Amino acid sequence: MEDLIQRGKAPGVKVSYGSAGVGSLSHITGERLNAGTGTRYLHVPYKGTGQLMTAILGGEVDYTYVVGSAASGHLKSGTLRPLAVIDSVRAPSLPDVPTLKEAIKLDGFTQTAWFGLLAPARTPQPVVELLHRKIATVLNRPEIRARLDQESAVAWPVGPDKLAAVLKADAPIYAEAAKIIK
Repeated sequence: MEDLIQRGKAPGVKVSYGSAGVGSLSHITGERLNAGTGTRYLHVPYKGTGQLMTAILGGEVDYTYVVGSAASGHLKSGTLRPLAVIDSVRAPSLPDVPTLKEAIKLDGFTQTAWFGLLAPARTPQPVVELLHRKIATVLNRPEIRARLDQESAVAWPVGPDKLAAVLKADAPIYAEAAKIIK
């Protein structure tokens, strides 16, 4: 990862990263990394993760950011090499791969990818609570956790209040990212 950072700062050296599209998490992460490290990586947007994976495997771009499920088969076969995990903790399925923050020692840089289930604001509280309980039950099943682990994903069945707090905490990060991207 350090080599990639140095190449991105070198005059006359062109380093490109692919994203799943303008405004995608891979785009936001790439531009935040540019801003935080002083690199000048060229952003190459694709139309979704499928095209992005074809591009990285075909050598069209130098590196990318993708969710574990998109890369796991290629990581296992050796056609892709992991440089860092973009999360606050290492992935259980990739224990020897550092987090991005560990790899580049960039203070204050955190980036996580998560999926949340959202309902309209007017949804009755008993329905919200029922949905949370049912989803948490499924996500806590050993076979589901094992499958998620294979895909470098971690089940995180938090309740509505915790998810609202995460959304609130993430808002300034993405507002700043929007300014960087312009």
